[in-house]
Amino acid sequence: MALEDIIVRLQAMLQHLSIDQPDDGLVPATRRLAVSDLVMDEKQRTVWRGDQLLELNSEEFALLRFLMHNPGRVISATEIFEQIWFYDFGPHSHALELYIGYLRQKVDAGREPLLHVVAGPAYMLGPKPP
Repeated sequence: MALEDIIVRLQAMLQHLSIDQPDDGLVPATRRLAVSDLVMDEKQRTVWRGDQLLELNSEEFALLRFLMHNPGRVISATEIFEQIWFYDFGPHSHALELYIGYLRQKVDAGREPLLHVVAGPAYMLGPKPP
């Protein structure tokens, strides 16, 4: 992959993450997503599980945000790659597994698991699937 391609993809990712988005009055004062006791404030870029504030990096936040916009839905690894990173890293990449692992350590630590791995590989956020 050429350096120019990498730069273009990184710029697209940063735009998608809306880092340092100005308050233009178009975004509601509070944009909250909730799945069980997991709450995300998209505007403040904070995530709480119960009464604990979770410290997430930009990639973890973007991944969790996408999953929280699709609660209870089984989402393929390919779809996640395309929606979050705008690129499918291929079947041999472990990048998504790595970020899911980081999120599980932070989101599910000592609690009822909300982040589930489904055969495929695919992932789901919500109560344990049947």
